[in-house]
Amino acid sequence: MTDQEKLDVYTIDILLKYRDVNRLMHPNFEKYFVDQVNNYKYRRQDPLDRSDVRTKLNYIMTKSNISNEDETLYKNMMKILNKVNNNNDNSLQVTLESLTTIKYTKLEHFQKLADLVVDKALNEPTFCSLYASICSELACYYIEINPSKKVYFRHTLMTICQTTFESFLNNCENIERTRLIGLMRFLGELYTKGLLPAVIVKGCFDRLSLLLEKVKHAADGISELSISTYRTLLNEQQPTVAKHIKERLNSFVDNGRLHIQSKFVLQNAIDKIEEINKSLN
Repeated sequence: MTDQEKLDVYTIDILLKYRDVNRLMHPNFEKYFVDQVNNYKYRRQDPLDRSDVRTKLNYIMTKSNISNEDETLYKNMMKILNKVNNNNDNSLQVTLESLTTIKYTKLEHFQKLADLVVDKALNEPTFCSLYASICSELACYYIEINPSKKVYFRHTLMTICQTTFESFLNNCENIERTRLIGLMRFLGELYTKGLLPAVIVKGCFDRLSLLLEKVKHAADGISELSISTYRTLLNEQQPTVAKHIKERLNSFVDNGRLHIQSKFVLQNAIDKIEEINKSLN
């Protein structure tokens, strides 16, 4: 290169003309990038999806708005719920007696209690039946907002469950398997206790089914909901919903695009349903 060439200065028009040259990603690198993005195993989990982080943040963000009396009340709620277990036959009765002696004076108290129960059920699927029983007993309790308006615990609980389910659907790929199983089992137990109608069970089943090919854990959630509700659906003469669930499960297993692990989970649900049918015949 000559000294003159080194001194050449390009005009802004030339720079603008060629500024996009070679800016495209190399095809091989682009494929690698897309593969990693599409593979949820390699996605970094959003810290806000972790229950411990979310609980801590909620505590920090709301602490300034919570009175000392409310904070003491919430700690007492958690202390009571932490004692729930399947090893003590009196656990449910003791828990109910403790929770019903608490003085609930405002809607936030019910919201906090419902939020704690749902979160416990999600993290401890083994105790979902007990938590649903607690909710069933508390369903008729209410907070009187004013002389003409009462808010029942059942309504508050349903709002929390709906919000949780919607958030799971919107971020299902990052939800822990245990929490998804816990949610669907809890919803199933709420149905068996008469707190949810069959149409809600069908709606949850169908909406989660849309994620089967995208999210492996969706099969676990669908299986839990199906097994926990099927017997009650038949006993309460809801054959249409029960038939719908059974037929859909069989169609999922026949789906060639579904992951083999998901098929095993769904087949297990089908086997459990067949056992229920045989026991009722």
